[in-house]
Amino acid sequence: MLVMHRSMFLALPMFALLLAGCCGRFTGKQSEPSSENTTGTITAMVNGIPVSEIPGTYTGSWGTMHLLVNGTTARAAYDHDNGFFVGQVSPTGIRGTWCQGTKRGPAEFRFQRVGGVIQIDGRWSHQASPNNWIDDWDLTKQKTTHALLAARAPAANCP
Repeated sequence: MLVMHRSMFLALPMFALLLAGCCGRFTGKQSEPSSENTTGTITAMVNGIPVSEIPGTYTGSWGTMHLLVNGTTARAAYDHDNGFFVGQVSPTGIRGTWCQGTKRGPAEFRFQRVGGVIQIDGRWSHQASPNNWIDDWDLTKQKTTHALLAARAPAANCP
């Protein structure tokens, strides 16, 4: 038979408080997976799609694009006018800037899975009229990689 000293009963509540203070609220249940860590810097899911599944080559209304994700930064190279895209990943999508030579402007990508394939519902605008969104940058992920765009994407920069 296990015999417990009275001081052990006093220590248990203190241990629970210590555990809650160092590691988050102790509820006795496992927490649900989160799309961000406690500092808000890592996004694990974008619209329910694991970030690890988002990089790759996509084709659509403006040609072919190769998209990379490194931490919270997304970079892409696309073949239309030798363009680039640089943005930030969030739980709802990727928002950033597209550029083609001296032309540039904001862009947003929202992701969804349709029939097992990742699709991008993208929109963009010109720097001169950033609130006049054009909702036609739609892309579908491909099974093969576009080697030239994949080689250009890591250097994507929109100065």
